[in-house]
Amino acid sequence: MTKKPIDTKKYSEKLDKDELLRLYVNQKLTTAEIGKLYGHGREAIRQRLIKFGIERRSPEECHEGYKPTVATLKKQSEGLQGKKHPLWGKHHSEETREKMRLSHLGQFSGDKHYNWKGGIYTSGGYVFVRQPDHPNATKKGYIRRSHLVAEKALGRVFNIKKGEMTHHVNEIRDDDSPENILVCLRGWHKSLHYRMKKLGVHINV
Repeated sequence: MTKKPIDTKKYSEKLDKDELLRLYVNQKLTTAEIGKLYGHGREAIRQRLIKFGIERRSPEECHEGYKPTVATLKKQSEGLQGKKHPLWGKHHSEETREKMRLSHLGQFSGDKHYNWKGGIYTSGGYVFVRQPDHPNATKKGYIRRSHLVAEKALGRVFNIKKGEMTHHVNEIRDDDSPENILVCLRGWHKSLHYRMKKLGVHINV
């Protein structure tokens, strides 16, 4: 969209609503161009548009037909690189970082997370349940559902350090029914799977 060159002489008449409609709506001049005609800044023109209830153009309409040259794009890119960037060499203080961390703490965890699925998910065939207060929970607050089932039957918490774990009798990892869970030690469990693989049969313990 090609615009006619602007007459830079200062207008003596008052910039009323009709004049603003003529320049902004009909002639499609920008707030900066109108301000240049009247010796005002673009913000002053913008405030008059609001005062007179004149609907402002969207960013898409303002840039309609505008295609920056390669030289302009290069200039814009190089102008913010390295030491030319206004934030070059500036860093947040430790106090500011701590304030930022605390302000975001808990905002995206649990049911506040965009990918929240009710506190349950499956990984590697195993079902994990969110139990952030459990002593054996992961850093994200999850624990295998089979462990919770076994702990309920045992009446105590699993001793992970001693190698306690669960084995699914029917080899279906997401079947955490009590009758399908066998509590064993890691070494015994590894030996069991080795024998099953070597014999090529399903061992129903």
